[in-house]
Amino acid sequence: MKIGLITYHSAYNFGSVLQAYAMQEYLKSEIGNCEIINYRTKEQRRVYAIFVWNQGVVGWLKSLIKNVLNIPCYKRRKIRQENYEKLIKNWFNLSVECVEPEDVYALWDKYDIIISGSDQIWNKMSNELANVSWKYMMPYLLYGYMGKKVSYASSIGNMSDEDLLKIIPEVEKFSAVSIREKETATKLRNLCKVEIQSVVDPTFLLFKEEWIKRFELQKTNERYILYYALNRMMDIRKAKKIIESYAKLHGYKVKMIAPLAYAKSNEIIEVLEETDPVSFLQLIYDADSIITDSYHGTILSINLEKDIYSICGRNVSDFRKTDIMKQIGLDDRIVFNLNDLINKKYTSIDYDRVNTKLNALRVQSKQYLKKALQE
Repeated sequence: MKIGLITYHSAYNFGSVLQAYAMQEYLKSEIGNCEIINYRTKEQRRVYAIFVWNQGVVGWLKSLIKNVLNIPCYKRRKIRQENYEKLIKNWFNLSVECVEPEDVYALWDKYDIIISGSDQIWNKMSNELANVSWKYMMPYLLYGYMGKKVSYASSIGNMSDEDLLKIIPEVEKFSAVSIREKETATKLRNLCKVEIQSVVDPTFLLFKEEWIKRFELQKTNERYILYYALNRMMDIRKAKKIIESYAKLHGYKVKMIAPLAYAKSNEIIEVLEETDPVSFLQLIYDADSIITDSYHGTILSINLEKDIYSICGRNVSDFRKTDIMKQIGLDDRIVFNLNDLINKKYTSIDYDRVNTKLNALRVQSKQYLKKALQE
């Protein structure tokens, strides 16, 4: 049985690559056979280019300003780009590269089953799909594929009902459908004629011990807070001052990763020029605490049983973090105001309690996938 997997596997960010790796490795252990459909559009390459240029006069001018401000990041981003390309080549069992949807459709007959997911591949507002026509989403919906279609933790993000109705006809052709967020699973369930199940992100399919063993993660004698932020320049500057005050209050140094903004090191904060997904896991594992506004930064920290503070804004996309944290009883570690880090007293995380809830979700997710592949 030949299984294909289509997901965001080649974005230059930790979460996309690590969720694709976890999904591939879990399928290999359970089925023994998995090939990632190497769908890499021109738009995806543009979004993750060293300098990004948006369309239109206003978009071009805004891009010009951002690119000028980020000139100091050029060397770091070049290294980042090269590291990711090596990793994608070495980690993944890939098909031939597909640039256009038609290239993907030409591969359909190779596979007995295709799994769509995880990540925001069904979200038209995701970086890769926001500025292109709907046809570029269709491969993720397995348009025209006549074999068994299964989705695993495909995320629709914050799509409106109007936009969801555009993909419903294709979703209803799947043999089994699962969504990553419980909240949006309910939303989609109300619009679809098929059963929709919520499942955990693929990174949770590998347990803490597996991540440690696979990547030889080790503890060192360093004591630090890891601050991983996906904010842009102005937000980073404001947040950095608060993080620095928090670190001084608790007597820690800070290691900071900010791939989307330029920041300078000082006596408290060490800004890491570049890191790859393996180094990122090592930094999480070794840190005393993690403060992050990233979805995958949050859940990888939870999986590695770390002292995690997840920064959430009031925008509609942050439900991705709050959704899973509420399910496993970590509501208290959702931080809506960074000043709360200094002003609020937090209790230690009871990971025995958290893992009891998380393991129940893991069991449900694995049962769903096993049943979906066997039927």
